[in-house]
Amino acid sequence: MVWRLRALAAFVVLVAGLPPLLADEEYDRLLQSFDEAQQKWSEQTRALKKGRAPPPEPTRTFLPKFRAYAKKHAGQPEAIPALIWLINATRTDPPRNEPEPVATWAVRALRRDHAASPALGEVMPDLRNAVDSVSCEHLVPFYELVRRKNPDPEVKAAATFDLAYTLWIGGPGQRMADRDRATALFRAVIKDYPDSPLAEEAEDFLKQLEHLEVGLRAPEIVGTDASEKEVRLSQFKGRVVALVFWGFW
Repeated sequence: MVWRLRALAAFVVLVAGLPPLLADEEYDRLLQSFDEAQQKWSEQTRALKKGRAPPPEPTRTFLPKFRAYAKKHAGQPEAIPALIWLINATRTDPPRNEPEPVATWAVRALRRDHAASPALGEVMPDLRNAVDSVSCEHLVPFYELVRRKNPDPEVKAAATFDLAYTLWIGGPGQRMADRDRATALFRAVIKDYPDSPLAEEAEDFLKQLEHLEVGLRAPEIVGTDASEKEVRLSQFKGRVVALVFWGFW
């Protein structure tokens, strides 16, 4: 009897010492299930006969599952990928008639629980187009909080860049939310984070803001005509000009 108790005690200690199921493994299985459902849906859609309605796209079915996962791991780094998935999954077809859109809920959760998390560094590039599904009202405070609280310079650079992009593009139903501030923030990326890959991207966006917006003076364009004579865009000032760009790749 004694050896049985000792064996049971040893088993309990062994089980207690085992690591719990890793949340990222749980997320990987959830993501794999979605990918498989998406693949099956694509195959069924391609096989449809003309005039037949396609089956329901699986994203809507998986929204509650990813949201439940994010809630289960609220405040933990493991929740971040699920929150990003929820934001991007609703970019092209946001659910209607909801008290609070799921993408907005996800951004609020990121702001509340993860603004200072170093784990944001891996997902900030995936947030840039969140402006397609979340209004500036919710995105701007999130990016501003990340800029203030996150200790990682690359995360700060990404938050500054994404904030500039959001203010320039505007959220759903908005355009040109704050062009002047967007310009200043793109300049801040170049000045404060010169070694970041985002500095070069910020320069490209600045060129658009400062030279290619409607109402601005067009930059000089130089080319040649059919007779190999130099032609400048400025030669046609005051006239309507149509520029057609084409090429072979």
